[in-house]
Amino acid sequence: MLSKLIDGKKLAKNLLQEVSRVTLFLKSTYDIVPHLAIVIVGNDPASALYVRNKINKAREVGIQTTLCQKDMDCSYDDLMSLLKKLNDDRKIHGVIVQLPLPSSLCAHSISKAIAPCKDVDGLNPVNVGLLTKNNEDAFIPCTPLGCLRLITSVSSVKGKHVVVVGRSNIVGRPLASLLLNYDATVTICHSKTANLANVTKSGDIVIVATGIPNRFGKEYFSRGSTVIDVGISRVGDVFVGDVDFQDVNGYISTITPVPGGVGPMTVAFLLANTVKSACLHVKDNSYKVFY
Repeated sequence: MLSKLIDGKKLAKNLLQEVSRVTLFLKSTYDIVPHLAIVIVGNDPASALYVRNKINKAREVGIQTTLCQKDMDCSYDDLMSLLKKLNDDRKIHGVIVQLPLPSSLCAHSISKAIAPCKDVDGLNPVNVGLLTKNNEDAFIPCTPLGCLRLITSVSSVKGKHVVVVGRSNIVGRPLASLLLNYDATVTICHSKTANLANVTKSGDIVIVATGIPNRFGKEYFSRGSTVIDVGISRVGDVFVGDVDFQDVNGYISTITPVPGGVGPMTVAFLLANTVKSACLHVKDNSYKVFY
């Protein structure tokens, strides 16, 4: 019997329908159009592809976008000046800086420069703290939100042992905080974790986010577990995840496909966070249907 696939495309479509509905409501009620500014530095092809996808999806749900393209040799001061301008623009509700950045620019410093109320990627330290305190005003990073929605589409996380492999500031760390807020028991693993397979096999739910293609075979999971595969890498002409899908298919209970799992949910929650920011701007709580 094959493993059940969690359809991220379908879940993202359902979420985006709600985002579109609230966007129309904001326009008709407050004459506000949610507006997302995207800053990209350099000409990395993968980043450019991701940005185009975000812009296209935003257009589909009625969200306005502004693309700010900076050269690879953009200075720190120049980027800070741009972010200040975007922070001060009352018609812009969300600001993101596409990662990765050139090595000359510090991603942490850039994240701190985005106003917390417009930080729809949820990377500003203020939002990190609000998430840790389980404050509903926090902007939560989009991939963790997507992972949670994928999991809860098949089961509750309450009381479950969830193992998160990866401790990045974008996925692993905020995801652990988010899961704790939903009453999961969370273990975080990383490259220095001893006996990794023993730890991951103890999880009811395992979320892998290492960026190493086909790294995890069935020896890392228990039968009947749910696996969320965050990673995506190109191997030859195909995209694969961190999990060796062919090896685990039929062994574990449930898994997200790559592509078509976490990726669509990440984009959908970016747009949901943008509309949330617009709602908060007019003190309207219609955004709560997203989360």
